[in-house]
Amino acid sequence: MHEHRSDRARDGADTATAAGLNSPGSPAHDTAHDDVPQRTGQDGTGRTGTLYREALSPSLGVWLVSALLAALCILVFAPVNIGTGIAAAVLFLGIEIVLLQATTPRIVVTDAEVRLGRARIEREHIGEVTGYRGEHAREQQRARLHGRAYVCMRGWIGPVVRLQITDPRDKTPYWLTSTRHPERLVEALGGSMHAGSCSAQSSPAQPRRTD
Repeated sequence: MHEHRSDRARDGADTATAAGLNSPGSPAHDTAHDDVPQRTGQDGTGRTGTLYREALSPSLGVWLVSALLAALCILVFAPVNIGTGIAAAVLFLGIEIVLLQATTPRIVVTDAEVRLGRARIEREHIGEVTGYRGEHAREQQRARLHGRAYVCMRGWIGPVVRLQITDPRDKTPYWLTSTRHPERLVEALGGSMHAGSCSAQSSPAQPRRTD
């Protein structure tokens, strides 16, 4: 996992940093269900709401590893006192949960701007938006990754979306972010999926014929 800071990345509460990845500049929890992508239209007051919201939350595998690490505390302290081991395991697991939640970046799209972790940019400065899956997504993260790109990645999330930056004052060519729902994110931004990614998802592998 890696990250590059965009010249346009800015936030009113830009004082906290996440380990290896950006954390949101807005409050730590925008909603109780941030890991589920949400699309809303206009609210009762006529104001336009959030078009898309997603939290790049840890996968089940990450939580299992965290639980196993906490369980090791019991083994370490068991020869001394089993009660101490259990207490240490609970404390260690609690710290892990807090850290994982605190370092979870969020993607928020509105009519006016896009927020990615602690970075934000006006929609008018976003050009072409493209989603990638499978091998095409891996290429974007490795061989095709620009050295000045602003990156917000999670290793346990495969698909990515690239947002071209058109602001001439910004030296960052594009943003690249992980997302569990690239089709919904590019739709909210008026973009499209990469042709190869679409065909790979919509066309299941055909069984081979043997004579």
